[in-house]
Amino acid sequence: MINATKPDAPIDLVCVNFVKPLESCSNYLHEALSHKHGKAFWKCWNSKFECMSTKIQVVDGITDGRQVADNFARHFGAACSNQSDTGARGLAEKYKSLRADYVGSPHLEEFDFDTELLDDILSCMQRGKAADYQGLSTEHFLYSHSVLSCVLAEFFNLIIHAGYVPSQFGISYTVPLLEM
Repeated sequence: MINATKPDAPIDLVCVNFVKPLESCSNYLHEALSHKHGKAFWKCWNSKFECMSTKIQVVDGITDGRQVADNFARHFGAACSNQSDTGARGLAEKYKSLRADYVGSPHLEEFDFDTELLDDILSCMQRGKAADYQGLSTEHFLYSHSVLSCVLAEFFNLIIHAGYVPSQFGISYTVPLLEM
């Protein structure tokens, strides 16, 4: 074996001694990731590859963080403000004229509610909560017939296509509780 600790050893021979630790680190990273040891993986990753300092030291020749923030606010404050009342009125009129003919983006089928989505939502609802003003609780939906998911999916899709939400959906009540 070649001794790479000699002062006159070439650089290539010195690197030979460091191949094994890098391979073992690489294998450790691979093992931690493949066995889903998330904390161990990221601990090893960060110790080997993370930069020591990620904060910006100088912006436009300024090193003080407060001054950098003030300059940022001043720049974007000027860029985002209206230059005159006439320009602001012109933009408002343009907005109103465009708004009058706006119908929204077309409804895509990929955004429709489906039975699987409703089943997932219903199964994640919290049990044991108070009923609504008509007496329906989460348990009514959870233990109902499986066709309910199909009916609700169709109902919600009709609401989206019509662009109308029944006013009864906004009705609720609050029961004040007295502290003793």
